[in-house]
Amino acid sequence: MPAPPTDELDGYEGRRGFWVEVRDPGGRTLHRRVMADPMDPTVEVFSAAPEATLRRVRAGRPRGAFTVVVPDLDGADHLALMGAPEGLDGLRTAGASAELARFPLGGGREAS
Repeated sequence: MPAPPTDELDGYEGRRGFWVEVRDPGGRTLHRRVMADPMDPTVEVFSAAPEATLRRVRAGRPRGAFTVVVPDLDGADHLALMGAPEGLDGLRTAGASAELARFPLGGGREAS
């Protein structure tokens, strides 16, 4: 399966949102894909009252799995999940995105 194209590689310092990055051993971003947060701890809830609006509430015990398709790039070392960290209430903060998790990529090929 072909990987989706990369989003912009520069200018993400201080941004909010969720994305995945393929990085080299030095931490340089080789590929970035912006996407909806698959680990969002909230769900949309509709009210029975017609004047009430849609709102988001914390899910009881969120769980699940998701798949991310990334390209097999020379020099790629790891995949980083970037997003807003959780606050003390367990919900995502309004601050800038930071690295949430890092996963090694197989192969470990060196760039030519």
